[in-house]
Amino acid sequence: MNKCQWIYCVAGPKKIIPVDATNAYIALEGDRARTPYIRYFETIKTFLSQDNFHFLISAITQQTAQPFSDTIQKIIIQAEKHGAFYHPARIEVHTKKNRFVFGVNVATEKEKAVWLKREYKLLNTLHHKFPYPYLPKVYVLADLNDMTLALVEWFEDYHEFHLTLDKNKQTQIVLWDFKRGYRYLSKREAFTLFQEIAYILSLYYDFSSFAQIYPWHHAAGDFIVRADTEIKVRLTTVRGYGAFMEFLSQEEVNPILALIYFFLNLSLRIRLDRFDGVGKIGLFDPFYLKGVLVGFFKTMQERKEELKATCQLDNIELLDLLKAFSQKELNLLLNQLLRLYEGKEEFSILEKNLPQHTQALFQAIQSFPE
Repeated sequence: MNKCQWIYCVAGPKKIIPVDATNAYIALEGDRARTPYIRYFETIKTFLSQDNFHFLISAITQQTAQPFSDTIQKIIIQAEKHGAFYHPARIEVHTKKNRFVFGVNVATEKEKAVWLKREYKLLNTLHHKFPYPYLPKVYVLADLNDMTLALVEWFEDYHEFHLTLDKNKQTQIVLWDFKRGYRYLSKREAFTLFQEIAYILSLYYDFSSFAQIYPWHHAAGDFIVRADTEIKVRLTTVRGYGAFMEFLSQEEVNPILALIYFFLNLSLRIRLDRFDGVGKIGLFDPFYLKGVLVGFFKTMQERKEELKATCQLDNIELLDLLKAFSQKELNLLLNQLLRLYEGKEEFSILEKNLPQHTQALFQAIQSFPE
């Protein structure tokens, strides 16, 4: 195999920053292990190139569903936004004939490596359990140089989005598009975004065991969006999958009640974010709750046979049941859900805004579908 050219760089909001002698020994942002960028990049290089690029070629073969008969000529390793749990890199592989893109997630601290290994296992499990394309495929996990690395699918041209304030102090949703520049999503785009998030999370809900993807956070950039000709959404991580609510842990829980609690918690959590991803916790406009209903019931329609088998009702009957709740009854159920957030930073804003949320959700349910 010909000698491969390696290029190291760091993604920025306005430009790509090359890594050279002036910045190679700066520590990774937010890394308590104080790992220099150069050690991070060199470890990824070793990980990708070991055994004559065996892991990388295997991933390319899985991605293309064809045997690899090409030559790797250049690999660009680009450090992306540093997360709370690990440091992701975008890997651009140039061969003689093609170009391929992957991701490598790197945990530099032992406790963070535990999370990465758990996430890798969960992603692998869910890919075998569900036939959906919304989670990244995982290819290989390895420990190297006191780091843990995972080679994963990369969702190209997908970006984070966050709650922000415009110049008139009005809330907007800003798309962190490094290529074309930051921009606000239109109301229609944002509606579709919330619809898709609700649809995806409902697809992975287990009607029988009440297992669901949880926790997830907009502030952490867990959901990403591609907004060109249409809105497409993907979920980048799975930190947990199970029936998490204490009051649903009893053996004889009604699956209809469990599903209703899933929907109500989805309506709460989907509105939470940090302003500009790092600021104070805020709430997305209640207008988008209608999008949550659209996405949730789109899934219920697609999974109506499973719904009928476990809950003994169809999607129309489920909607009728939700419509039968008074605003006061909805408020009581949502108040129970607040127990999930006790002791957490978001508790106070949810508690303060619960009456407004209940009213908006009640009105959205009663008018659905229009």
